[in-house]
Amino acid sequence: MDAAVRDRFAIAVAIIAAVAGIAALSIAPYDSGIRLAVADDRIVVRDIDQHSFAFRGGIRAGMLLTELNGTTLVRLPVLVYPDVPPTPDPEGNDVPPVPIGVEPAGPTVVVFPPGQLETMASRPILELQTIEPWALEQGSAEAGWSTVSFSDNGRYALYQTLPTVFLGLAILLVAGWWLGSGRAGANLQTLAVPLAVATSVPFLIRPLEATWSPALIALGAVLIAAAMVPLAAGLIDRVADPDERRLVTLVAAASTVGALTLGIGLAINEALSGSGVARWALLGAIPLIPGLAAAGPIQPRLLQGAPPSSGRLLESTEYAVAGITPFVALATDTSPYVAPFALWVAFLLVAGRFTVRPWPDSPAERPSNATSWLPRRRRNAPAWPPTSTTTRSRS
Repeated sequence: MDAAVRDRFAIAVAIIAAVAGIAALSIAPYDSGIRLAVADDRIVVRDIDQHSFAFRGGIRAGMLLTELNGTTLVRLPVLVYPDVPPTPDPEGNDVPPVPIGVEPAGPTVVVFPPGQLETMASRPILELQTIEPWALEQGSAEAGWSTVSFSDNGRYALYQTLPTVFLGLAILLVAGWWLGSGRAGANLQTLAVPLAVATSVPFLIRPLEATWSPALIALGAVLIAAAMVPLAAGLIDRVADPDERRLVTLVAAASTVGALTLGIGLAINEALSGSGVARWALLGAIPLIPGLAAAGPIQPRLLQGAPPSSGRLLESTEYAVAGITPFVALATDTSPYVAPFALWVAFLLVAGRFTVRPWPDSPAERPSNATSWLPRRRRNAPAWPPTSTTTRSRS
């Protein structure tokens, strides 16, 4: 792929991802991840997405709804107290009156006109209260009821992704500028745009996934796979062996197709909800395999007993880092969120701080200030070998 075409494609993907992520925060529809059904004149939780906030809050499939969007569906018995003021005890504390009964006598299903339960179950869920069937049988007014409540106005889950969008924009702009300036090395300078895009898009599309809208989740799956392709193409171009290049291209293409298939499948088929790890691995493999392959040509020389040059070793390391970095970004979209990526960036900064780059063979590639090629800790070191300024007098 031509470098200019590759960069333009990567920029287009980044713009679409940024616009879609920001738009999702303001105007996107919200899906709680809960699926309801009507059974035996009751509304039950038919299914629930295991990645949703409701699942994290304790909502499980098979639970019975006692309340839905402010409407009581099942009346649970509660203690009834007389309408008299509390009696103070000798210490001045209020003593509640003794309950006079229980109302209703047992769990009572509220009867609705035909078809109304189905209508209620099909509307967006803003709040509900659920209880396990066994808890409905074992609870009592005196001991209480083990209910699980969920309330969301449809924006909280989206607002939780706002920091990741800002992080993605920062990575896109700062990393793109830093890599493009050559500060990370000439080898990565030509990969500045695709590497910045592949690393930032996993953060930019998080609002799409938080909507739980199948269409938007599918769009996010397409964007994140497309963001990996330009970087993979740039790394494939740096694989020296033609046969190995063809093999790596096939592997990257297969990983792309597999990631797209699983990503779209996860959006439209909840039966694939357990294949998120496989999708993550396939997405990471798109740039990772080419990056490792581009770094691999040092191995034959090692097998022959010839050590690789410091320049080739550094170049191989940079290509491997370029392939691994998006993989780390993909692993950062769940708890503890930014921790894996932050640790990876800190490691790269520390490693780069103490890296000694080999002196370029071409004078055109040499920096105008020779000391800028060295790590900062060595710029003020005395010259070696030392030069003597002592002149010997004639005898």
